[in-house]
Amino acid sequence: MREGTLPMKTINIKLSLPHVQEMDDRGQLNPYYITDFINKHIGNEIEDHPVGRLGYYYALKVDEKLHNTVATRAKKEGLAMGELLGRLFLSYYDGMKANG
Repeated sequence: MREGTLPMKTINIKLSLPHVQEMDDRGQLNPYYITDFINKHIGNEIEDHPVGRLGYYYALKVDEKLHNTVATRAKKEGLAMGELLGRLFLSYYDGMKANG
């Protein structure tokens, strides 16, 4: 590892297919957008229902600090990290639709 760089870890996110299509149509299905989204919204409320069986798993590398933040929140909520992040995306996109 180069000096001054943070260790990277993999996060897998479970996304519902309709949200994946919407993100792809908007150009948001990329690691830069998703990492920024997680950083901005990890403290937000999440959906209280699962993402669903029919989904898409998106994997990306994030710095160790963000990985640990997500792991801590997932443990607090009693969810797997991928499910937690999937619900976070569900909450955001469903909220966007409800607010017009």
